[in-house]
Amino acid sequence: MRIYGAALLVGMCLCLPPAHAANSSDRNDLSGYLANRGAVIIPYALDSSGEMNVDAVLCPREKKCLATPLEFDSGDPDNNIGPELKEKLGLNSQEKTLARFYLGRLPPVTDFPIYFSNDPLRGNYIGARSIERMGLWFNFGSREIYGGIPRDAINAYMKGTALRYRTIALKSYGTYRYITVSINGKKPANFAIDTGATGSVIDTKYAHALGLGFDTKHCVAMGSQLGETRTCFTHDIVTMKAEKEPLSAYLPRGFADLDLGFVLPPLHIKGVLGVDWLERNAAIMSLTENRIYVPIVS
Repeated sequence: MRIYGAALLVGMCLCLPPAHAANSSDRNDLSGYLANRGAVIIPYALDSSGEMNVDAVLCPREKKCLATPLEFDSGDPDNNIGPELKEKLGLNSQEKTLARFYLGRLPPVTDFPIYFSNDPLRGNYIGARSIERMGLWFNFGSREIYGGIPRDAINAYMKGTALRYRTIALKSYGTYRYITVSINGKKPANFAIDTGATGSVIDTKYAHALGLGFDTKHCVAMGSQLGETRTCFTHDIVTMKAEKEPLSAYLPRGFADLDLGFVLPPLHIKGVLGVDWLERNAAIMSLTENRIYVPIVS
């Protein structure tokens, strides 16, 4: 799912520090713990628009490969390639797979499925199906992706670390993931989890129903799948909980001119939690296991 716009920070946020660790021998260092057990650690970066980017190698044919950055979009089931990259790879619209796909030091994925789109709001990204099939974990606190993780290694780490984590189950609707959130202690609503969204947003009608106010003097343009709209400041979100577990109340933006009825209509989605929110919560997430871990900061 593509939601774009400059991220805005508000003073009411419960700020959670990123989960960086000192060294690989520290039992509180998840990357070191997993690396010592044979997992592959892949760093990601945010580009100027706030999109997650990772270095990958795409091979349309056995003897032709191209290194290129790719994004991750858990809000889209499929992998997507835009027209510029399609041309560089020498692909035609009838070709639906790449011969090989490399991500870090993970074993290559053969017959990697691809789709093409001329929509400027859709970039080059790995979608939810491939994220899940590859068994990838995201550590948004340290901006790392983990692959090739031994079975139950994450669970073993969580049981042994001196750090404390909340566990939040991801609900699924096909390949889409969401959680049920309560804002300011009011009636819970479904919020989509989307790594393809650079900014977290809340449905305008729902925000008004909660009594949230917007600073309409400070709005920014934002693109979505339905075209360009705008988002505005809101300072009135004080608490946020999922399954009664408290989370960072970092949700400073809201749709001013658009409701979220177009996002998974059967689920009545009232908000989208994007990369900004996942990083603020230093979340550790797996689509394969439908789970998010959030560190508890006293």
